[in-house]
Amino acid sequence: MAEVANIVRVRRPFIVERRRIAGLTQEALAAALGVQRSTVARWETGATEPML
Repeated sequence: MAEVANIVRVRRPFIVERRRIAGLTQEALAAALGVQRSTVARWETGATEPML
């Protein structure tokens, strides 16, 4: 279970960083992925995880 927690801690900053490097807002990323902006926000805060 500790391994999963470590992955989650790494994934959240990665999503934020890559989105910013790409010059995308949460709204733009959400539109490109076909999800709501609030979904992207929850991924970035670690409240939920994207389905792989």
